[in-house]
Amino acid sequence: MLSGRDIEDRHRLEHELDELASSFRTLAEASETGIYRFGFEPEFHVEHVNRAFADTVGIEPDELRRDPSPLNDNLDPHVRQRFIENRFGPGPAIWPIEFSWPRPDGEVVVLSVEEVCVRDRQGRVLAALGIGRDVTQERRREASMVRALQHERQAAEGLRHVDQLRRLFLQAVSHELRTPLTTVLGFASTLASHSGELAPDQVAHLAQRMVRQAERIEQLLDDLLDVERLSRGVLNLQREDHDLAEVVTDVLADLDEPDVEVTAVRSPIAIDRGKIERVIVNLVTNARRHAGQDAHIRIDVAPSGEGAVLTVEDDGPGVPDDLKDVVFEPFAQGPSSRAYASPGTGIGLTLVAEFVRLHGGSARIEDAEGGGARFVIALPSAPEHPPPEPVVP
Repeated sequence: MLSGRDIEDRHRLEHELDELASSFRTLAEASETGIYRFGFEPEFHVEHVNRAFADTVGIEPDELRRDPSPLNDNLDPHVRQRFIENRFGPGPAIWPIEFSWPRPDGEVVVLSVEEVCVRDRQGRVLAALGIGRDVTQERRREASMVRALQHERQAAEGLRHVDQLRRLFLQAVSHELRTPLTTVLGFASTLASHSGELAPDQVAHLAQRMVRQAERIEQLLDDLLDVERLSRGVLNLQREDHDLAEVVTDVLADLDEPDVEVTAVRSPIAIDRGKIERVIVNLVTNARRHAGQDAHIRIDVAPSGEGAVLTVEDDGPGVPDDLKDVVFEPFAQGPSSRAYASPGTGIGLTLVAEFVRLHGGSARIEDAEGGGARFVIALPSAPEHPPPEPVVP
């Protein structure tokens, strides 16, 4: 039987607990952070939620006290399991827990929850006191900053790549220009200094070699101008009916390539002859550059549907697998034959791919039988769809 003093102490403690609970509720209601207290005995129930928490989850406090089931039912099963392990598991609790919460109004927010558990003397969990915050905007800002940083890194990497291409391009172009210019200047100097000593056939020979070197310079300048036009999308086709087999024969005669093996079936097709001639020239030049002057080059021409297929292959070392996907990209270069003096500019195959693309066709590279590279050019007589945007930067 309790004494009067015991009863008095009990009333005093109850009064202090009531004041503490009242202070907690007052503090909780004034807080802009969601605060809650959940009980687990005899089953899960809501003892208290403040206005901020109710607004965060989108459910009124009275509704949560009447029916707390949405607080569990609306959780992803993996998130629910994490709460169970934190509250009742033997291991240490890991807070906070962040998860997506579907509000009744249809909005999905990101909640961050952290709590402490209230236990009895036997260690049983009686309640959980926690805070819940809507961190949706914070995570969006963080994601936006991450994307901005990624874009900045990509832009910086792009600039480094462009700078590297610029150096490689200038190096290659300077070499391509210097070689024929040196030859032209040497021959011109010989003609100027010894014109009276040279026989007419010697003068004609030097003049012919000067013309060939000047044509190399002109070809390089044409390539550079076409790359620039392609980048602006102002390079157009002038289609006319031609026999692709005849075009190949004429180009090889102009190139002075009598040793190229040609198997050509008459293939009428509407093409821009000048562009396709450049395609053939660049493919043959590429084969000589990378396979060597003594390499065997074979060209096949055959009709295909309403178009034609042009194949140029060599018996050189071929194209490594890691370069097959980039060989048509601007300024990409493979290893040149040691017998070939010039490394090239890295735009010849790019122009091949782009000129073929303008015709609505396709260019691909394969391994030739027995080794070497095979370039397959498919040309439709007229494209069914507009060609895609150019890849030249």
